[in-house]
Amino acid sequence: MVRQKLKVFTGEAFLYGIGGGIRRLVGLVMLPILTRVFGPADYGAIDLLNVGFLFLALSLQVGAPAGFQRFYFSRAEGTERKKLVSSYLFMSSMVGLCFTGLVIGFNGPVAGLIPLDEAAVSAPELRHSVFILAWCIPLELFWNNAVLLLRMERRPLIFVAANLISVILTPTLTFWFVVHEARGVTGIYEAKLVATLLSCSATLWVTRSSWKCVPSLHEYLRQVRFGIPGHPGILMRSALNFLPHAILSYFAPLSAVGLFGIAARFCSPIRMFVQSFRLAWSPFAYANERTPEEARLYTVVFKSYLAILLLGSYTISLFAPELLRILAPEEFAGAAPLIPGVALFLGADGVTAIFGTAMYTRGRVAWDSYMSALRLVLFVVLALVLVPRWHAAGLVASLVASTILYLIPYSIRVNQIVPFHQSWRRLLTLVGLLFVGLQLAEGVRELDTAWRPVLLAATFVSTVGVAPLVILTRSEVRTVGKEWSRIRERS
Repeated sequence: MVRQKLKVFTGEAFLYGIGGGIRRLVGLVMLPILTRVFGPADYGAIDLLNVGFLFLALSLQVGAPAGFQRFYFSRAEGTERKKLVSSYLFMSSMVGLCFTGLVIGFNGPVAGLIPLDEAAVSAPELRHSVFILAWCIPLELFWNNAVLLLRMERRPLIFVAANLISVILTPTLTFWFVVHEARGVTGIYEAKLVATLLSCSATLWVTRSSWKCVPSLHEYLRQVRFGIPGHPGILMRSALNFLPHAILSYFAPLSAVGLFGIAARFCSPIRMFVQSFRLAWSPFAYANERTPEEARLYTVVFKSYLAILLLGSYTISLFAPELLRILAPEEFAGAAPLIPGVALFLGADGVTAIFGTAMYTRGRVAWDSYMSALRLVLFVVLALVLVPRWHAAGLVASLVASTILYLIPYSIRVNQIVPFHQSWRRLLTLVGLLFVGLQLAEGVRELDTAWRPVLLAATFVSTVGVAPLVILTRSEVRTVGKEWSRIRERS
C-alpha cells in the first residue's frame, strides 16, 4: 500500500516538476539575453523590482490558499465545490485589483525606493515599469490560484500545458521587446504583462467547468480565517526573498545586488525541484492525513527528497564557475563565489516544505508563523552584522546560518507531532562529504594541467557515487540492489 502511494506521488511530483520547473527555468533561459543587454547595476534594479512585487503579490493572499486546500476535499463535488473554487479565484483577484489602484496612485514614491546611482535605468523608465507591474498583480494572482486548482484536481498534464504556454510566451516576448524593439527595462515588464494576460485567458478557459458558480464573500472569508494564522509565516518566508536584496542595496552598490540576483537565478533548478515537490506534496499529505501509512510515507519522502536536494545543490555549486562563463559576460564573474552558499540556503530552505505541511495537517498553523518569525529575526540580526563588512558574501552567510539555526528546533517539534524517523547523523555526514568534494574541486581548478576537466569530472562522479552509501541504511542498500537486479532481468 505504501509503495503504491509512493509511486503515485513520484509520478505526480515528476509531472509537477516539469510543469512548475520549466516556468522557474524561464529566468535561467533569459540569463544570456539580459546579461548581454544590461550591466550588473541595471540587473540589480530589475532584481529589486521583481522580488519587491513578488513579495507584495504573496502578501495579498492573506492565507486564502491554505484555506482553499484545507476545505477542497471536504466539499461535495458539484455546486458546493464550485462555490468554493469561484470564491477563491475571483475574490483573490479583486483584492489584487484594489491593490493595483493603490500602487498606481503612489507610482512615484514606489519607484523612488530603488537607488539608481550606478544604473543606466532612468527614473521615468522605472516609474513606467512600476505602472506596468501593478497591472500584473491581479493577473498573476489569478494565474497562481488557477494553477493551484489544477493541482487539487490532480490534473498534472493540464498543469504542465498551462506552464508550457507561459514558458514559450515569456522569453519570446521578452526577446522581442528588449532586443528587437530596444525597449530597455520597460520591455521586460511589457512582455510579462502580455504573457501573463494570455496565460490567464488560457487557464480561465481550461478551468471553466470548475468555477461556474456565483462567488461568495462569506466563503472566501472562511478560507481566509483558516489560513490567516499561518499567513505571517508565509510572509516572513517570502520576506527572505525580498529583504536580502533590500538590505544589500542599502549597504552595498547596486552592482552587488545584481551579482547576488545572478547567483540566485543560477540556482533556479533547485527552486524548480523544491517548487515541484511542494506542488505534489501538499495535496498528497492532506490525502494521507492520519492514515496508518502516514509516518512511513513521511520518513521515505523526507530522506529521498533531502538527499536529492543536497546532491542537486552540490552539482550546481561544483560546476558554477564553468557554466557562468558560458551564460554571462565576464563582468558577472563575481557571482560565481556566491552560488555555493545560495544553493545551500535554497537546499536547507526546501526542507520547510515537509515541516510546514506537517504542521498544517495537524492544525498547528500559528506554530509555523512563530518559527518563521524566529528565522527572520535571526537573519536580520546576522545580516546587519555581516553585510556592512562583507557585502554579498556576508548576506549569503546570514541566509545559510539563520536557516540552519531555525531548522533545528523546528524539526524537533515536527517529530513530536508527526513522528517519522530522521537520521541526522547520516545527513550531516552527507553534508560533510559534499563540502569536501567542493574543496577538492577548488584545488583541482588551481592545477595548471590539461587534465583539469577530467579531474573535475572524476571528483563529481566519486562524490555522487559515495553519497548513496552515506544516506541509505544497509537494508535500504540491499533493497535498491534487488530492485536494480529485477530491472536488469526484465530488460
